[in-house]
Amino acid sequence: MDIIVIIGLAVLLLFGFAYITKRRFGVLGLALATGYVLSVMWQDVIADIALRLPVDLGVVSPVTFLTLLVILFPSLVLLFGGPRYKTKQGRLLGSILYAVLAVIFSLGALEHTVVLMGDSRTVFEMIVQYQQYILTAALVIAVLDIMHTRSSGAGDKHGKKH
Repeated sequence: MDIIVIIGLAVLLLFGFAYITKRRFGVLGLALATGYVLSVMWQDVIADIALRLPVDLGVVSPVTFLTLLVILFPSLVLLFGGPRYKTKQGRLLGSILYAVLAVIFSLGALEHTVVLMGDSRTVFEMIVQYQQYILTAALVIAVLDIMHTRSSGAGDKHGKKH
């Protein structure tokens, strides 16, 4: 299957999860960053564990699979709890940003596993070339999103009349 199709399916799947659960991009984006940092810190251990796995995953190597799992796991867990969007516009934009950021963080793991030719190679190389700028912008947006997250207000008594 073409890498562009695989990436497109991943974006659609992750978008769907985020949209259905209404989770905020800020929390999910920073969870993706956490997963990425963990995958880099533990890359030797991940490779060691993958070599011992008796499972053949076919399309991707066990190292790639485990690396992707470490990158995505923190954000996937947070899809089941955390702050939510109240508006459809927020949901839509946050879900798109989450899906794109997840794929951009995952490109490093996919780079050495997937054989790229023709247009797929050109698109992939272009995305990798601008990866640091895309990640920086997305993480700044994630922090800004968290800054605009309102607390539940349970303990907030300011502005209430008794």
